[in-house]
Amino acid sequence: ELEEVVKKALENNRQINQQLVTINMRKLDLLSTKSEVSPSLNLLAGYSYNQLGQKEKECRVGIYVEIPLFDGERGKTEIQIAQKELEKEKLDFEKLKQEICAKIRDNFYKLKRLEKRIIFLKLSQEKQKEALEIAKKMFSQGILTPQEVREREISLKQAEIDYLSALADYEIVKTELLKNIGEKI
Repeated sequence: ELEEVVKKALENNRQINQQLVTINMRKLDLLSTKSEVSPSLNLLAGYSYNQLGQKEKECRVGIYVEIPLFDGERGKTEIQIAQKELEKEKLDFEKLKQEICAKIRDNFYKLKRLEKRIIFLKLSQEKQKEALEIAKKMFSQGILTPQEVREREISLKQAEIDYLSALADYEIVKTELLKNIGEKI
């Protein structure tokens, strides 16, 4: 169940998708830099025809060769910079994935703990209700004082507050988890 949640989070997370786009841009930057410093050969061809006055036909063909021999190691440096930028983005991506997975795991386990706590608090609330009913019966028989019955009522109210607080905490953590997964809240 946790692995499915983590997988879904990694697929739907906006930051992950943005980082993947950035990595692809850095890859294209690296290719572009490599192509700029690589030798190039361009073939140029043209044909023109002029009917004004004299009919002229003209054909041109040319070759343009560029070999960067004396660039002062500028090309290698630019390639290294582009490679380092790509590596940095990949490391940032892995770090982001780890952070998201950690958040997901934390929220997931918080939810599981809160589910158990809610069950426990619900049982506690039921026990406090039973204790109050017993205290009322004992009061009607003259065994307990009004103060002791009031203490049981306060214990029940506190159990109800604790239960509702746990439910609210559960909903908050559930909302955080859904947000981290990329689901609509």
